Amino acid sequence: MFDALCRRQDEMLNELKNVRTEQEAAKDELKSGQETAKDDLKSVQEDLKEELRTIQDNLRMELKKELQSLDTRIHTIQTQLCKQIDQLNTKYQDHEDEITQILNKIQLHIEYTQTHINELKEGTQVQMTE
Repeated sequence: MFDALCRRQDEMLNELKNVRTEQEAAKDELKSGQETAKDDLKSVQEDLKEELRTIQDNLRMELKKELQSLDTRIHTIQTQLCKQIDQLNTKYQDHEDEITQILNKIQLHIEYTQTHINELKEGTQVQMTE
């Protein structure tokens, strides 16, 4: 009976050793899985960072193109406005010249009329004295 108990105890010790060995193997496997998961996570993070950089670069390029396009449109509008202002200035100058000519003619007319009035006055005075 003592031998049977000793054998039973040896069997239980062996089972305990097997359980501990399995625990150690499971622990090692878990640790390995965690390390693999960490490595995978780092790899995914690196991929995401690279993808983010690419997206940012693409957005910068698109923004730069859009800004260049806007700059070109602004320049075109400025050029058109300058041309229109020049045309208006030219029209104004043309009209100003015309108005000046008309005013000069009116001034000449006034002077002529004034001279004529003066001549008429002198003629009337001469006739009255005679």
